[in-house]
Amino acid sequence: MTIALPSGRLISYPDMQPCTNRFGNASLKYRGVNQETHKWGWIETYGGKLTENVIQATARDCLAETMTEISDSLHLPIIFHVHDEIISEIDTDCQDEQMAAIKDAFAKTPSWAPGLPLNGAGYITPYYKKD
Repeated sequence: MTIALPSGRLISYPDMQPCTNRFGNASLKYRGVNQETHKWGWIETYGGKLTENVIQATARDCLAETMTEISDSLHLPIIFHVHDEIISEIDTDCQDEQMAAIKDAFAKTPSWAPGLPLNGAGYITPYYKKD
């Protein structure tokens, strides 16, 4: 089974099939790497988990598009990223303008998600820290 994301990217669930879970309820299972044993096998899932996968993957696609915009269009280096944050070096002589441009890039709606409300916030610091 595959799920097509709004960006066009696919999430794959190999050999998805219905099953009965350990509580005797209807469930789903697919083949993948078990996070506890690190071995290939059956993974149980349910509708809420699949929904979470779609939401997280869509958020990742939004971040990837924003990172490309910042790197390619604004020509700012992205040093690393953590979840939904990017860390970039900016010029101290025009830091306010560059920070505004980064915030604008985070608020820009991808072409594949018309109407999706996005926003960005940020801060300037000489070293990385959590806000």
